[in-house]
Amino acid sequence: MIKTKHLGNLKMKANVRDFEIVSDIVEEDGGDGSAPEPADLMCSSLALCAGTYFALYCKKRGIEAGDFEVSLDYEWGKAPKKVEKFTINFSFPEGFPEKYKKAATKFVTACSVGNTLKRGAEVEYNFS
Repeated sequence: MIKTKHLGNLKMKANVRDFEIVSDIVEEDGGDGSAPEPADLMCSSLALCAGTYFALYCKKRGIEAGDFEVSLDYEWGKAPKKVEKFTINFSFPEGFPEKYKKAATKFVTACSVGNTLKRGAEVEYNFS
């Protein structure tokens, strides 16, 4: 379970296991700009998931993951306000064996965050 707490103005803190994650909104939208926005954290999760799956693929096969980068671009829609498109840009590390690239690509594109976004998930709100 993730629990959140309001920290004032538009700043929030989430407790995830033994970790804290803080979010805020940019100043031009009324926040203090002191932390990433919730949507930034969602997008970061997708990029982090892809990178983690690549590192996991390498670890399971005894391949050196080396220095690799994952970047993510996203486009906002108008109404309802939501991200319309994510573009993940993955750079294999220098010297990564060509014979593993196809399988690694398949493994990375199966990341849990990407699958959730592609297939959708039910969101239920309970108010008390």
